[in-house]
Amino acid sequence: MLITLTIYLSYKAILESFSELKILHGYYQSQDLVLFSNKDILVGGRPIYFDEWFKRGVVFINDLLNENGKFLFLRNFLINTNVKLTSFSINK
Repeated sequence: MLITLTIYLSYKAILESFSELKILHGYYQSQDLVLFSNKDILVGGRPIYFDEWFKRGVVFINDLLNENGKFLFLRNFLINTNVKLTSFSINK
């Protein structure tokens, strides 16, 4: 349960950082932005990089969106990418 909560909170923080980025920069073609090591997408004040996400082809903001351009729910993201909950961690 703790791992699931940690994953949910980290995923939520990524989405919130990205939403702030869009507003601050007025950028709405955001699906082209690189997700990792982006100084504007921070979790705990640090850029993110998830090795398993990268290995599974999650590289761009677009990889977090559904066909309507809305953010995927965590469950759908995990199903679509086959990312495992136990391997989700923030590299420090």
